[in-house]
Amino acid sequence: MKAGKRTGLLLATCIIALGICGCAATNAADSIAMAEEGMEQTPIVDYTVPQQQPNILIDTQGYQIGGDKEAVVKGKTLPDHFRIIDKKTQEVVFSGTLDRTNYLEEGACYIGYADFSGFDRVGEYYLQCDNIGESYPFQIQDAIYEKLFYEQLAEMEASCDSGTISLDGINQLLIAYEWYPQLFEDGDGDTIPDTLEHINAWIDNNAQSMTGEGDYLVAVLAKFSYLYQSYNRKYATQCLQMASNLHSQITDHKNADSFYALTELYRASGLREYELKIEEQESFFEAGGSYLEQMGYLYGTMTYLVTRQKIDIELCSTLMSNMMARAEEIADVHDDILHPIFPRNNGNEDLTKKAFELACANYVMNNYQYNHVQEDFFHYMMGRNKDSRSLYLELESREGYLVLLAQLTNIYF
Repeated sequence: MKAGKRTGLLLATCIIALGICGCAATNAADSIAMAEEGMEQTPIVDYTVPQQQPNILIDTQGYQIGGDKEAVVKGKTLPDHFRIIDKKTQEVVFSGTLDRTNYLEEGACYIGYADFSGFDRVGEYYLQCDNIGESYPFQIQDAIYEKLFYEQLAEMEASCDSGTISLDGINQLLIAYEWYPQLFEDGDGDTIPDTLEHINAWIDNNAQSMTGEGDYLVAVLAKFSYLYQSYNRKYATQCLQMASNLHSQITDHKNADSFYALTELYRASGLREYELKIEEQESFFEAGGSYLEQMGYLYGTMTYLVTRQKIDIELCSTLMSNMMARAEEIADVHDDILHPIFPRNNGNEDLTKKAFELACANYVMNNYQYNHVQEDFFHYMMGRNKDSRSLYLELESREGYLVLLAQLTNIYF
């Protein structure tokens, strides 16, 4: 018997059987319906599609008119040239040659650098290389850093109002204001920069409950007092008194936060007792610059270097020398720290600190010799890294980058 006839006979037999046993037929139908309801309508495939990464690493946030513009190209082989394509018109608007090409044994690939700093036209673009592909889109704008700075500033001012800002965030606001007051606006026209008013409100609402922060709170209150005295001397004096009272209750005055507190108290008050306590630590700073690993010593160094009070010239020279040596060391190895494929850094906290150390050196020297390195730090955080991710935008808190953004904004302001 042919297969088709045999199948038909079996079907007919089943239909007859179901017809004879009506009850059984109903149960079978119900069972089929139940089975259909439990069936998966869409197949489940236990498989994760690997994330595709571009082979051209670029600052996806964008590049500043007049600033450094560089991308990294990686591949098993590399072409000689690259092109910048206008995203809207699809026209080639700039072309150049890959340079600093080298082979990475660890990654079994080549990398090269596409420098298009000479292209300064506002717009949206992508970078393209033969046999490699295209980068993510990016913009070239006239105020990249300024936009990011004011976005971050607004976010931190809002955190002041809600009481969610950290004490370090308040400190970063004050440092940025002290170094670059021209960037801070007086939106309500009362002659007081809005940021200082937000900090004033934060002190009123939170400072009394934060005495457990010890000398770090002392330093922040004294710094605010110094910066606020030209706007409201009475309130500034109250803040300085609060800082002084809190400091007198602390017994350990030989650590990083204590040094920061002493320098701020001395600058704001000029009292001899604080000057003497600072000078007592001179031998500690002469032993080398390893103390700069702790941020309190770095903050205190900056305050002591810019104070208008009487200072110890030898101590000042030692602090300056150690800080500049640290900045030079970072600049010398920054290519390794920010390597696009195999970076030698310990994550965001380490990157934030190194960027701030460079900002300190730039500010003190007032010649911005580390501009290129600082921009490299930011390009790395914004996508010129092995994962092509905007690490900066993914941060839960970006408070530590406010000073760097203020300095970069000031360069192109």
